[in-house]
Amino acid sequence: MGATLAPAFALRTFLLLAALKWLLVPTYLSTDFDVHRNWLALTSKLPLADWYFDNVGGTTVHTLDYPPLFAFFEAALSNNHVTTSLLENGWLDERCLALLPDDDNAPSERCIRFHRATVILSDVVLFLGAYLAVHSMALVGDKRCVRAPQMTFLLIVTNPGLIMLDHIHFQYNGMLLGVLLASIAFIVRGQTDQRWELLGAATFASLLAMKHLYLMLAPLYFVYLLRRHCFVAKTIGNETAAFFSVGRLAVLGAVTLACFLGPFIPFLMQSDPTGQMQQIMKRLFPFGRGLVHDYWAANVWALYLFNSRVATFFYRKAPIPGGIRVLLDSLIPFPEPPPSLVAICLLVGLCPALFFAWKMGGRSLVKPDYSCGEFFVAAVVFCSMSGFMLGYHVHEKAIMTAIIPLTLLTATHATTARFYIRLCAFGLFGLLPLLFRPEELLLKVMLYVAWMSGAIYALERVHGHGLLQPYDKIVFAVLTCVLAFMEVIHPMLFMPSGRMEFLPLMATSVICAVGLMLSWGESLILIGGLLGQEEAKIGEGCWYEEVEHSGDNIVSPKMTTRTDASWIRSLENAASTGNVGDLPTGARDVLGEAKYFEFLEFINSENNPMEREEATEEEKEAMGRRRSPSEMDARRKAGLEALRALGEESEKWLHDSSGMDGFQKRYKELRKTGLSTKDAMAAARAEHPE
Repeated sequence: MGATLAPAFALRTFLLLAALKWLLVPTYLSTDFDVHRNWLALTSKLPLADWYFDNVGGTTVHTLDYPPLFAFFEAALSNNHVTTSLLENGWLDERCLALLPDDDNAPSERCIRFHRATVILSDVVLFLGAYLAVHSMALVGDKRCVRAPQMTFLLIVTNPGLIMLDHIHFQYNGMLLGVLLASIAFIVRGQTDQRWELLGAATFASLLAMKHLYLMLAPLYFVYLLRRHCFVAKTIGNETAAFFSVGRLAVLGAVTLACFLGPFIPFLMQSDPTGQMQQIMKRLFPFGRGLVHDYWAANVWALYLFNSRVATFFYRKAPIPGGIRVLLDSLIPFPEPPPSLVAICLLVGLCPALFFAWKMGGRSLVKPDYSCGEFFVAAVVFCSMSGFMLGYHVHEKAIMTAIIPLTLLTATHATTARFYIRLCAFGLFGLLPLLFRPEELLLKVMLYVAWMSGAIYALERVHGHGLLQPYDKIVFAVLTCVLAFMEVIHPMLFMPSGRMEFLPLMATSVICAVGLMLSWGESLILIGGLLGQEEAKIGEGCWYEEVEHSGDNIVSPKMTTRTDASWIRSLENAASTGNVGDLPTGARDVLGEAKYFEFLEFINSENNPMEREEATEEEKEAMGRRRSPSEMDARRKAGLEALRALGEESEKWLHDSSGMDGFQKRYKELRKTGLSTKDAMAAARAEHPE
């Protein structure tokens, strides 16, 4: 199977990062620290019936507004033997778990260290989820993630967004994303055994019971599992069809509802269950907070409000006739969309992924398709992007729900790696204003720059140099200018007079929103491309089906004239790495590794029909879009080096093949004379061009 991620490596990484995170204990604390401190206090001091009602006599705004399972997590932190021992021995003060008003809740150093330690320990879930996800991606399909499991794992657990959000700003996002990764891991493992999909559904339902932010992924899970898990493929005659299974739906529904509704049951057992549920829903969905957060998340609504402010500015300055001005008074500033309209926009935004998920889920039933797991990860990314771009009162941290799952696909294709870099560039940059104190300026800039540089270097080690395109370099130049304005120019020119205080935040949100809009489009192209690629592989004219059914030989030059372009791209990528795991899905099982590499050498040879004069214009155009001549030459050399190492295996296949034509016989004769695989293949083709 190739390289795998060793548990010992994950453990050592956790211990090293835990030590580094402990050094961040004295850094900035946001009001989120006060929020979680108060939640520990109320789950420790109050009966369950008061958890969602208490506001310390109206003296605090830090009320419990997460779903019940997270409330029980807080209760577990405040009610356990370790915490009790810390209190008894003076390592933790009583005020840390006391119900305090907002004007008298300053934490002690002991309280800060305790809370910081809980976040560091909760990262065990993140590491476990990352390990399971990377391992699952390596177990199924064409194993393209196998060649870089450690890189993929490290990109997840060292992400600076999680460090800034959890270990400086203070939240538990890493733990929640770890549960999401575990759910994705189980769904991906479902390609080998559908019982894993039940565990994936149960894990996701538990995640929803912890944080309702992930609600935008629920339609995807529902549609995908309904189509893939609740239908059974049956063969009737010569045809295979999918039939709906009521039993499977019942089991899936029972497991999902039990995990989601289970944490609500204790609240339903109170004296006023209706009032409890109404209060919980009121806390979870506070629509009165408005369309956007005080700090605009970089989404569609940030652009909407920015355009509204620009229109208002010019409307006030422009000499508009009185009659027209009366008409425009109701339109400028732009009206705020109600929550119902925002919900409709979000559902519409999710529709492409739901449509593709239904098709992919159904296709994988009739014809086993291990790339279905890769598609599901991409669909999670798109739905997360849709939720971030179109959701109501979205927080800036929600972008991590797209960034972290996308990390699982960075080793698959150079295009996906490039998309990942762009998404991280804008998404992580949008988090920098959260750390607004001068004391954290150098820390946050170094975290961002160092991690982005390391990620680009690591991905170029996998995909080759030249991963960044001119557009990407322009992006980093623009973001550098925005950072300079935000941290240097604005404080020097505007801050002393108190003018335009909101301008740096608005500039950051708008610039990042534009970039993330483009990334949102890229995520749609990604899932559409994966679906289209699979359609090409199972449709008429697929080269591996021709080999299987027509008996054509894999090294026959006429074969590649009918090869699908997406397959050729995958084969060329494998040639550049020499990794059999990079070869297209389906071909490995049909042809075997030896034939794979013979075909790879042919694809990368000078006699490739797509490089000859008689190639069609469509073929030439497709080749031109994929590779520049210099890149093709570099890939050709790298591929041939890998093929030489497999010369003996390739020769054995030729020797064992039945019905060898003149080309194969001549190749065998030339190899016996001492010619290399490359030279023998070239000479044989010259004598037998047909």
